[in-house]
Amino acid sequence: MVLEGLFVDKLGDPKFNDVLQKMLEKICETVLPKFVISQLISKLSKDAKKSNPKTNQELVKQINNIIDLCTVKFIPLKDTIAFSKELLGNNNNLLR
Repeated sequence: MVLEGLFVDKLGDPKFNDVLQKMLEKICETVLPKFVISQLISKLSKDAKKSNPKTNQELVKQINNIIDLCTVKFIPLKDTIAFSKELLGNNNNLLR
């Protein structure tokens, strides 16, 4: 995802959260939400221990917003469930 670095760098900064959420919604309209969620899950899975916990929390919130906007038909259900189980085992209370 081309904007992945932008999202990771600026997410968690309150002044950019609304703008990034709108951008993410527009990206989901252009490409399938399944692709966007898969990219965000893979980013979180790879960098969860190295990244800032606040950034990880905001990425999880964005994934949740996409799921709320779309139906189950447009999300990678198996990957999302596996990722949710992984988050439940996380030590960080903000991610659980």
